[in-house]
Amino acid sequence: MVALSDLRLISWHKLTTISELNNLNLLKSILDLGVLALFSFMFVGYALFIYPVEILNQLVDPEVKQKRVKYAPQID
Repeated sequence: MVALSDLRLISWHKLTTISELNNLNLLKSILDLGVLALFSFMFVGYALFIYPVEILNQLVDPEVKQKRVKYAPQID
């Protein structure tokens, strides 16, 4: 037979396990949001700061201008 104190121990252990699962789910959610935020900030930073500089470099670079003229469609 199972003693009453053993039943209390088992039910307390189940509560601890459920609590630990909730903590793990919370930690997983926080990490997911952190990764999402990191990639969002990286995308926004590239779009606002790096991409415009690349476009300006293409407009100013003489080698790019020469290739545009060289490969432009010929109109006869």
